[in-house]
Amino acid sequence: MGPDNDLCSFRDEKPLAALLSRLADEADAPPTELVLAGDLFDFLQVDGYDGFDAGLSVQRFDEILRSPRTAAVVEALRRLAQRPGVEVTVLAGNHDPELLVPSVRERFEDAIGRKGTVLHADDEPLLPGVGDRLPVWGRALGEEGRAVWVIHGDRWDTLNAIHRGTFREAIATGKPVSLPAGSHLVFEVLQKLKPTYGWIDQLKPEVAVLVLLIYLDPPRAKEFFQKHLGLTARMVRGMVSAALRKGPLFGPEEAATSSGPGFQPEPTPETSVLLADLLARALAEEPEARRDQLLAELEARLRGAASPASGTLAEHGGLGRLLLRAGLQGCRWADRFQGLDRSDTIQGASAGYVSEGVGALVAGHTHGARVKPDLHPAYYNTGTWLPVGKIPAGDVAALIDQIEQGPAWPAESPRTFVQVDLGDGPPKVRLFACNENGQPREIGHA
Repeated sequence: MGPDNDLCSFRDEKPLAALLSRLADEADAPPTELVLAGDLFDFLQVDGYDGFDAGLSVQRFDEILRSPRTAAVVEALRRLAQRPGVEVTVLAGNHDPELLVPSVRERFEDAIGRKGTVLHADDEPLLPGVGDRLPVWGRALGEEGRAVWVIHGDRWDTLNAIHRGTFREAIATGKPVSLPAGSHLVFEVLQKLKPTYGWIDQLKPEVAVLVLLIYLDPPRAKEFFQKHLGLTARMVRGMVSAALRKGPLFGPEEAATSSGPGFQPEPTPETSVLLADLLARALAEEPEARRDQLLAELEARLRGAASPASGTLAEHGGLGRLLLRAGLQGCRWADRFQGLDRSDTIQGASAGYVSEGVGALVAGHTHGARVKPDLHPAYYNTGTWLPVGKIPAGDVAALIDQIEQGPAWPAESPRTFVQVDLGDGPPKVRLFACNENGQPREIGHA
């Protein structure tokens, strides 16, 4: 949920408030813990947001709370929080690390009528950090030995990971703290492009959006690559050339964010490696005689050169068409929004951390709902209540000219959530999707 402005993506306040109201009105309901597992609020969408600032956090949070959409959901959440037997747990995500600020926490607790009784699960890690490995933060539900861990999931995303301990230290001492590159991509790039390209924040993964950025705004791409990824134009050209010689990092059915063959749980592939892989894939489809010229054009584009083409995107040839094809193919290969049993980054990268003594892992972050009960531990992803773009089937080249028209592909909110039932025996984990009236139906379970 965000502020009341054109940057805010959330549009499903009615079904979400209806779902919370249904839960609030349940008669004879068992004791219930509602875990809000990160990215509940999007501080990055506040007008003028230019980075994390503990001193401005409450002011920015109040702007979000004033939104009629946010207010409708918070009021329904307040009703649920008053139901006897309901506990509320909150995790911070990479879009709302401000939930680590004590004054913001107090403001949230006041808003839902639970001052001093909300559990903030980021204060003690589920698994301490070792060496340069970050801790794992989240909430453990159920008995030890078959517990369900609920996490946000940014821990295993090199572009978006938030180090909660570093943020808490900065809040306590007043020292500045830097947001990850993915956050800068949102408020420095995507928010600036959204007025012209309203679909830009509906595409995932971010690495595919970076490819499109080289086409849409070369100067902005140059600045972002150098400032936040440490990449110069010549470095990108060299990495793409190397990736072209070595062949693709992932197969067609393994997204750039999935745990394909040879994928190591730690560390996850760097964003620059995935970026080079996507560009090399598209370049491999070009005639070999043209590849050197296209690489030279790519380097020039990342030095800030504008596209010489004009007219519709479909008329653009050469590098422009290659970049568009690479970006759209990347979105399709890494489609997080179809196939509940597909892999994703969190599933693969977390394997070395939570296998022992954990019955199931529940995450969010990637926006793609997942049900994978046969893994050890079983893996589930809560999905999202934000609209997500889906690249239609068919020839990617035939879709290119549609981009100029706005959201040329379906963009709907999955409206999903995970329910964990604890009792005798192993926990039962189920995935639900809600209709426009907030009525849930089960779509996957273990």
